Amino acid sequence: IPEYKVGDEFVFGVATVEDTQRVISVSGTEAVFESRIFGTMNQPKAFTIPAKWTGSNLALPNEATITEGDLSTIFPLQVGKTSEARGRGLFGGNRLDVYIRCEVVSVQNITVPAGRFDTFLVDCNYRHANGDIRYVYWYAPQVGHWVRVIRGNSAAHELKSYKRA
Repeated sequence: IPEYKVGDEFVFGVATVEDTQRVISVSGTEAVFESRIFGTMNQPKAFTIPAKWTGSNLALPNEATITEGDLSTIFPLQVGKTSEARGRGLFGGNRLDVYIRCEVVSVQNITVPAGRFDTFLVDCNYRHANGDIRYVYWYAPQVGHWVRVIRGNSAAHELKSYKRA
């Protein structure tokens, strides 16, 4: 499971916008990031769970609470490994039951603005009453964080730079 320290910083390009995400606190299974786009994000270290974010005018509040299962069991990452969970979440302003299934699909060497990385492609499907949302992560062990993510139909977030505390 990724380990974060206060002061870790990840800069992402999102379409034409740049977003700096800085770790401001760490406890147990969670890291709290401060983001220009999303405000304060309470993000489980097992990045496969949607963050809870507040304090931003650029994104709707979003959160998910796992009530059954543990998505962190996908670590250590290995091709073919899956993880499932059920919970309740706030998606697009609606509180809905959610079923989440993640799978490590492949190992890929990709290039993002921050450089070239060996990554694990992790495909997560969040199923709820309003439909499915697909999150695809490219996790780079050498960075200890994902270097690209596509959330639903949104533009890809790609790592531009990072520094570890």
